Amino acid sequence: MDFLELQGYATHHAADGQTALSLLAANDYDLVILDLMLPGVDGMSVCIHIRNQLQSRVPIVILTAKSEIDTKISAFDIGADDYVIKPISLREINARVRALIRRAKQADDNAILTIGGLSLDTGTMRIERDGVPITLPPGPTKILALLMRNSPNVVHNLAIHRELWGEERGDTHAIVVHMHTLRNTIDKPFDRQLIHTVRGFGYRIADEQTSL
Repeated sequence: MDFLELQGYATHHAADGQTALSLLAANDYDLVILDLMLPGVDGMSVCIHIRNQLQSRVPIVILTAKSEIDTKISAFDIGADDYVIKPISLREINARVRALIRRAKQADDNAILTIGGLSLDTGTMRIERDGVPITLPPGPTKILALLMRNSPNVVHNLAIHRELWGEERGDTHAIVVHMHTLRNTIDKPFDRQLIHTVRGFGYRIADEQTSL
């Protein structure tokens, strides 16, 4: 935290999960860095509380020594924006923090994107398909907005990296996980496919499937 304060950030530190919950209830933050191994209330529970009870879309960075892929997938599924495995350089942490805060502040206000029966209100982040409300974690939501803004064109994998992590190289596997979540939520329950993979390039979203 001392390093981030030297970069100009005002920070609060919580030594345990219960303190973290108290701070989150009393303050509005631009970003949360969360350790999974917090004593008392663990980091996963804090993350769930932020997304479900507080209904907050504040960017959440998981900073942990736990490298198991199942733990990483679970963290993204409950709403984490980034997952960083220790040890990591302070410069990289600073870069990831900068990128996530910048992306959050650059979100379009009051724009409604529509593709066929799918709609995304980028002001409220409300998603619907054929009148059915859809809930997604922040990572897949950011990718969905990027795909919809560029529809029907292909969005390159590198552009998705930049949307999620700025100029820093992100986690390719995390993108695969996010896309799996998108397909299961946006396409699978409905009668036609909107999300298409363009092998070797990236992804596109369109109301009708075309060959590229």
